[in-house]
Amino acid sequence: MEEASPRRRWFHPLELRQGEAAPFAWAAAYCFCLMASFNVLKPFREALGTATKGIGWLWTGTFIGCVIVLPPFWMLVARLPRQRFIPWVHHFFAVLFAIFFFLLRDEANSPFSFPRTAGVFYASVSVFNLLVLTQMWGFLADVFRREQGNRLFAWVAAGGTAGGVIAAWSSGLIAGWMAEHGWPPADFLWLAIVLLEGATVCALRLSRHAGPAAARPAQPGRTIGDQLHDVFEGVRLFARSPYLRAIAGYMFVSLFTSALLASYQRELLKVGIPDRARQVEYSANLNTITQVIALVGQLLIAAPLLKRAGVAVTLAILHVVGVVVLATFGLSPTLTMVSFAWVAVKGIDYALAKPTRETLFTVVSRAEKYQSKSLIDAGLYRFFDMVDAWIMDGFRYVNASATLVAFVGVPISAAGVWMSRRIAREQAGRLEAGAGATARVQAPEGEAVG
Repeated sequence: MEEASPRRRWFHPLELRQGEAAPFAWAAAYCFCLMASFNVLKPFREALGTATKGIGWLWTGTFIGCVIVLPPFWMLVARLPRQRFIPWVHHFFAVLFAIFFFLLRDEANSPFSFPRTAGVFYASVSVFNLLVLTQMWGFLADVFRREQGNRLFAWVAAGGTAGGVIAAWSSGLIAGWMAEHGWPPADFLWLAIVLLEGATVCALRLSRHAGPAAARPAQPGRTIGDQLHDVFEGVRLFARSPYLRAIAGYMFVSLFTSALLASYQRELLKVGIPDRARQVEYSANLNTITQVIALVGQLLIAAPLLKRAGVAVTLAILHVVGVVVLATFGLSPTLTMVSFAWVAVKGIDYALAKPTRETLFTVVSRAEKYQSKSLIDAGLYRFFDMVDAWIMDGFRYVNASATLVAFVGVPISAAGVWMSRRIAREQAGRLEAGAGATARVQAPEGEAVG
């Protein structure tokens, strides 16, 4: 994008300079459509999760799906310009969801194959969420300069959350109507496909405003051994860094709390609301509340809180809430209580913890930022999901009560408060040691992309 004049502002919270209005609008619309598409799929995914026997297999399938899909995706990104590979990825998932429509629309006549298909669909939606959102933020970082991103990305993210709110709310209404009129919940997939194709249009229009991007062919002389060395370099840096390990530990504790609540919500939903369409409606309504909390937090709370209270307090809030809701659920293990706990934890996570976690990588080296971060955010994230899910299945295998499991989770969630303080100390130490200066020296290499 060309340099914009600093004189034009629309209103005080959102500063738009000359030439930025259209790219910003298409970026926000792109995020809106993607998050709306995912939040149409999410309640259907959660409802289908009740059709499988164990959540461990669901997240194992998700992890395997990531391992299978990511290498060809990386190859596609390396060889094609963005205006070609983004539509291809979107069209791939659109076709995949259309196939699932025909496989999942007749549950009554597929008692043996339906649970397996539902499990594959659950994993596919989880991979979709990881891949297309990672692709979107990489694309936006390629289009906007860093200074523009600092001003505009929070508002772009809020556009996505608004899409999630609207999609979740409308999904609940549509699911209720479907339940009353006997329509199969699989019809939701067509709405998700339409929104995904809308995201494709927005991405292409944004590319036009930013100018075409050239393909990025593989560098000459780069052997397979060189590429493997790059992969293990990220692992080596992660293993040697207490800071990165603390971030990963914090993420594990967060995901354990989420996995515990998701596991019992799934089981109690299966018993309390056996009708599939009503399950979709219930999950959609919970998702609406979660997205509203996230939207309010992103727009009004996250940045001021981080500025005034600091990293440790902002990160610790999630785990303080986690301790309270787990203890409350342990005393009253009902569907209503676990749903309340889920909304509280996920709402705080989306509103405060996730935006703060992204700021943790502003003081790391380039190799840590692009290699070790991807190891944490993609590989370890899904691996932790899988491990936590199997832990929950193990509790269920030994018939542990929900009360016992919840109170086992309390000290684990409390450990996240200690990890928050450790992360803040490590970050301060890096700043004092001059890691921030190193990052600033390297920054111009990627500052004016797009």
